[in-house]
Amino acid sequence: MDNQITISVIIPLYNKAASVEATLASVLAQSVQPLEIIVVDDGSTDDSAERAERFAERGVRVVRQANGGVSRARNRGAAEAQGTHLAFLDADDRWESNFIESMTAAISENPECGLYASAYRVVGADGRSGLRRAAESGVTDFFEQVKVGFVALPSASVVSREAFESVGGFPAGMKLCEDSYLWIRVADNYKVCFLDEPLATYRVGAENRSSKIYVAEQTEFSFDDLRGSGNEAREEFIARCVIGKAITLCLKGDKEFARHAEQNYSSTRLHRRSLWRLRTTRRLPRCLRHTFNRLYDHLAWLTKRK
Repeated sequence: MDNQITISVIIPLYNKAASVEATLASVLAQSVQPLEIIVVDDGSTDDSAERAERFAERGVRVVRQANGGVSRARNRGAAEAQGTHLAFLDADDRWESNFIESMTAAISENPECGLYASAYRVVGADGRSGLRRAAESGVTDFFEQVKVGFVALPSASVVSREAFESVGGFPAGMKLCEDSYLWIRVADNYKVCFLDEPLATYRVGAENRSSKIYVAEQTEFSFDDLRGSGNEAREEFIARCVIGKAITLCLKGDKEFARHAEQNYSSTRLHRRSLWRLRTTRRLPRCLRHTFNRLYDHLAWLTKRK
């Protein structure tokens, strides 16, 4: 292993008392230990922070701040971290024991990259599981990869400090698709490396996912500002992010953002099905929107076409 490569683990925490200890255990069980483990408690109202602090003797450091959203929590952790690379693990996800080891090897072999993303398992609330992976491993074009469905997951990714700081970190105040916003900024300026091995587990049914607790965003950042590059694959990924975000917001009652997405991203070629879903959701009575989308998600999960 390259002794100059150091990975800081950053775990944003908000009311994850039921899962944070298992998440931390998966980090402490790594075959190669990270430089440090920083938990940023984002104003939890349960005993999440206290549970994390039980691991202090094993090197876990808990930083507390007033609630400001996941982007600010991750950025705070990055500001506190000392590593050359940053790994962001959500407090309800898990790592395989060789996550740090495999990521360190990938960084050593491909030091020019700004983002390293592995395949990952998806586990639903009903126990069903699936696998998300890139179509091609190694150093490839990020925007071509995401055309076929793969998206880098924060819990299955490592970002170089240089890349993270050069693009300004996560978009403060953005609570949905904030990770995709960062990946676009990084991929615009750095190469991206994909690892085909599933090194993380993402729990779809975990408590307190952002899609369940979303409140109105207060942010200066917008995907609209990223448009206009002339790169078709990049433009399609932006459309995918905005349409997906609009569906979630529409379910919360924000039909204005949904209308904006329909009007400004209707030219998408690759995401017509999602656009249809958005249009249908917006036109349904509010009492039927969740039923329609639950059925849609269930069918998509069963057919693995989502």
